[in-house]
Amino acid sequence: MTPISRSHLHLWSLPDGTGLHAPHGELVAEEGTSRLCCHLCGRWYVSLGAHVRAHGHTADTYRLAMGLCTTQPLTSTPLSATIAKRQAEGYRRAR
Repeated sequence: MTPISRSHLHLWSLPDGTGLHAPHGELVAEEGTSRLCCHLCGRWYVSLGAHVRAHGHTADTYRLAMGLCTTQPLTSTPLSATIAKRQAEGYRRAR
């Protein structure tokens, strides 16, 4: 993820002309908060997974359209770490 200040401009676009608020193929994290920028509307979220439905995408179709790795989490790094920790603790308790 590339950190960026909150005041970035609409500088990128898809081949079909769709304007993007973040570079194709890259998740952009807001400095200080690690929230992620939605490529399509420019708003900032801790998790993009549910938000992208507002644009008619699933997490998978959003990753494909934005050129992201299919295994790229659509959550901020701190949230991903929290989720992983909870899952590991749950696994250990279940054993």
